[in-house]
Amino acid sequence: MGANLVTIVRNFSIHTQDFTNNDDGSTLDGCVTGGTHRILRFDFLSHNAGDADLYIGPPPPPPPPLNST
Repeated sequence: MGANLVTIVRNFSIHTQDFTNNDDGSTLDGCVTGGTHRILRFDFLSHNAGDADLYIGPPPPPPPPLNST
């Protein structure tokens, strides 16, 4: 059968959150710009139900930082 990745997405919620430019980990990492944003949160579960290993490979290089202009 090979690898068989089974995924489950659950517990959806939408929130409004304020992100600051200088002390929030998400903005420091370049994931989001400062300000008020609506965000979608959810749980993601996965497991391999197959009879072989699932090979994902090495992670890609990180993206360049966002320009803060």
